Amino acid sequence: MSSAGIVNGYLYNFTDGNDIITMKASAWTGTESIFFNDELISKKKKYGFSSRYKFARNDHNYEVNINVTSPFAGRVECLVLKDDHVIGREEKGLYSGGVTNFLIILLTSLCIGLVAGYGVGWMIEYFNL
Repeated sequence: MSSAGIVNGYLYNFTDGNDIITMKASAWTGTESIFFNDELISKKKKYGFSSRYKFARNDHNYEVNINVTSPFAGRVECLVLKDDHVIGREEKGLYSGGVTNFLIILLTSLCIGLVAGYGVGWMIEYFNL
């Protein structure tokens, strides 16, 4: 089952006949892992907005393309090709509310951080810690 979440990252599964191509990506570290029938094909840390993996299995050439389509919403598209033909395309996002929801979460987090930081600083100054 394909999914996306801040803790478990992105998970994409594509079926090609009896074969399963899986792409896992960490939302924290940028590590991307490609599996073919549970065999690890590639595991790399990526920090850009796109990456491409090419491999051959069962006399076929496969290509997995990963593209960040919206950095603010955490939307990532995974495209799988077999012999230059699309066998699957899926896009997932960490924030379902889009850019507006992301900005609300970001600003709320910044305000909480400012208040907490000011409070700790005041306590250190007041109690001479």
